[in-house]
Amino acid sequence: MRLLILFIVFTYISIPNKDTTSKTNGIRPFPTAHIISIGINGFLDGDSIYQFKNAESDAQKFTSLIENDSLLLYKYVDTIKNERLQDIPKLSIHKLIGSIATKSNLKDALLEIKKVSKPDDYFIFFYAGYAFTDYENEKESFITIYEKEIDSDSLELSQFKLRELSEFMNGIQSKKQLFISEAGSDGQRFSNDLVSYFIESDPYIAAATERNRIIISNVSLAYDGSNCDSGTGPLLHMISKSKNLLDIFYNTHQYEFRLSKLEIECTVANTKYFTITRENRIREVLQKSISNLQTRGIEGLNFDTVSDNDNPKNIALIIATNEYKASKTWKNLRNPINDAEIIGKILEEKYNTQIVTLYNPTIDSVKKKLLEIKNSVDERSRVLLFFAGHGYFSSIYSDGYLVFKDSKEITDETYLENYLAMSTLERMINSFSSKHVFVIFDVCFGSSFEPNSRDIEMNNYENLLLDITIDEFIERKSKEISRLYLASGKYEVPDYWKDSKDHSPFADKLITILNEEQEFISPGKIYSRIEGNITEPILKQFGEHSLRSDFILKVEK
Repeated sequence: MRLLILFIVFTYISIPNKDTTSKTNGIRPFPTAHIISIGINGFLDGDSIYQFKNAESDAQKFTSLIENDSLLLYKYVDTIKNERLQDIPKLSIHKLIGSIATKSNLKDALLEIKKVSKPDDYFIFFYAGYAFTDYENEKESFITIYEKEIDSDSLELSQFKLRELSEFMNGIQSKKQLFISEAGSDGQRFSNDLVSYFIESDPYIAAATERNRIIISNVSLAYDGSNCDSGTGPLLHMISKSKNLLDIFYNTHQYEFRLSKLEIECTVANTKYFTITRENRIREVLQKSISNLQTRGIEGLNFDTVSDNDNPKNIALIIATNEYKASKTWKNLRNPINDAEIIGKILEEKYNTQIVTLYNPTIDSVKKKLLEIKNSVDERSRVLLFFAGHGYFSSIYSDGYLVFKDSKEITDETYLENYLAMSTLERMINSFSSKHVFVIFDVCFGSSFEPNSRDIEMNNYENLLLDITIDEFIERKSKEISRLYLASGKYEVPDYWKDSKDHSPFADKLITILNEEQEFISPGKIYSRIEGNITEPILKQFGEHSLRSDFILKVEK
C-alpha cells in the first residue's frame, strides 16, 4: 500500500487572445509554477514502522515531469500566429523529501505560496507516501507526514487530515487545479474523501465560481510499483508515459483514454485502477439543483441585467449584521445596519446606484445573493460591495472570515463552516463578468481579504485638469479591469466611538465623504480623506487589476 498525491493548481493559461494579451506590447507573460513535492518512504502500521521503496524517488521524478510539461506547453502555445510570449513558466520549487517533510514545513510552504501566488500562477502539490482512513474514531482520511517534537531535533511520523489540508489550500486563487492520488489499502474510501473535501459541494459557491479541480485517484488497493515499472507507482508510471499532463484540462476525455490504454497494457491486479472526477461536471449537477430551487420561489434581482453603451449600471450590494443569535462568541452590534442604510441611500440618490440590501443575513443568503449579482451584471456594470459587522482571523489557516447571524461558536467550528472565508469571497467576486468591482469592509480584520496584494498608487485627482468632459474621462478610466478593496482597519475596529455613537469611526467619515463630493467618487478619493482614521484603513488591489483603470461613480447633479 502506498500513496501518491499530485495537486496541480493553475489559472487560465489557454491560447492567448486579444483580451488576455497586453495592449502595450503584445506580450502575454507566462505565470509562475509554485511546486511542493513531498516524498516519505516511512509509514506506521500499528506500533511498527515500515518502508516503501519508491515514494521519495517518485517526488524527485515528478519535478522533472512538470519541468518537461511546462516546456511542451510553451512550444504548443508559441505556434499560434501573431502572438509572442515573454517566457516559459518560472518554477518555484519546495522539495520536502524524507525527514524534511514535516507538518510545519508543509504549512509554511503552503502559506508562502498563498502570499506570493497570483491568479495566473500554477500551484502544484505532489505527495508520495502512505495514507489511511480512521474508521473507528474520527472516520476521516489522513496522509502520513513527519512531526518535529517541540524543543527537540527528533522526528516522529504523524498524520495530516485531508480535510485540514484542503482548508490550507482554499486560499490559493486559481481556476484550473489537478489532484492525483494513489493511496492506501481502501482506495475507494480515500478517493471518496478526496472528492468530498477537495471538490466544492456548496451549490451557491460552486455556481458562483469558475474553479475546476480534477481528481485522478485509485479505486482499489494502491501499489508501490508494478510489473511494468517496479521503481515507480503504477499511476505515476501511466501519467509519465501518457505525456503532457496539462492536456487533461483541454482534452479531458482524450487524456483519460490515453491513461486507460496504459492501464490495460500495465494491468494492476486485473481490475479497474483509477477514476477521474471533474469539478465542472459536479458544478453542472449543483446548478441544476439551484434551478429547481428557483422554480419554488427564490427571487431574482429587480434591476436590468444589461448595461447599454451610454449607461453602464451601478450596483451596490450592502450587507450588514447587528444580531448574532447562534453564538455567545459574537456580541450584538449597534451600528452596522444604520451605517449601511445611510450609505446605501446616498449611493442610490446621489450616485445613481441600484441598491440590494441584506440585513442580519444567514451565510447561505449571502452566498445566494452573490450568485444572483454574478448572474445579473455584465462587463460594463460597476459593482460595489459593502460589508459591516463582525470579522474573524484564523492564525491556523492564515485567512479572514466574515461572521453572520448563524455563525456558530469558534470552539464548535473547527473548519468554520458557518463563516465565509475571505479567500472564498474573493474567488466568487473574481468570477463576476463586470470589469469594475470595489469592495468595502467595515469589519475586524477586513484587510485579510487579500493581505498580500499590492498597494495601489493612490490617486485622489486633486490636481486633475480636464480637456474632456467628466463622462469622457470616466469612460477612459473604465476601459480596463479594476479590482480594489478598502478595509476600515488592519485588525480590530470599533462599532462606535466617543465622537459618534450612531456610526463606526470609519462609516462616519465615509458618509461625510460621499455627501460632500461634487463631481465623482473613487477609492483613491475616499482613502485620501479617510487614511487618518484611528483604525488605520487599508486600500489595495486584488485579482486582475489594471493600473490604468479605476472604479469611478459620477455624482448625478
